[in-house]
Amino acid sequence: MSDLYKTHLEVIEFVLDNCDIKKVIEFGPGNYSTDLFVKRQMDLVSVEQQSFDWYKHIKETFPKISLFYEPNLDFTFSRFKMSYNQFDLVFIDGHEHSRAVLTNIATNKTKIIICHDTEPKNSHIYGWGVVDKTIEGWEWIDIKNSEVWTSVFTSNDELKQKLKLRFE
Repeated sequence: MSDLYKTHLEVIEFVLDNCDIKKVIEFGPGNYSTDLFVKRQMDLVSVEQQSFDWYKHIKETFPKISLFYEPNLDFTFSRFKMSYNQFDLVFIDGHEHSRAVLTNIATNKTKIIICHDTEPKNSHIYGWGVVDKTIEGWEWIDIKNSEVWTSVFTSNDELKQKLKLRFE
């Protein structure tokens, strides 16, 4: 795929095809990921953290999804942390300063987290180094299918094996 904005689709599709995913929260809705979740009829919550214009675009394009605009990162963190909601999948592709923190919080909300833009050259931008990869039973798996990486952080043992067979 030459479009760097959709390099995560192959990984998301693989996870959706291999796991029982019904309820998804995505931080950073986009033309590709949101469209895929809608087409797959997911119970989807999307949170836009950066651009009100982008929020309006997504709202017009996907009028039936639960979409929120929340540029205050601290509010986003505390609201996600305090929520009793559990999700089958958390997809993280939002504000650069939120990604690692949301990943850490998400380990209490799901067993499957997909993160976009995880290649080492961008670690200083997205803060991937602060993700707690030592949580017992969890494994971080880098999918290096393009110059822009997607990673899956999961405690689902069956998915870990399938990802390794497919992508390593």
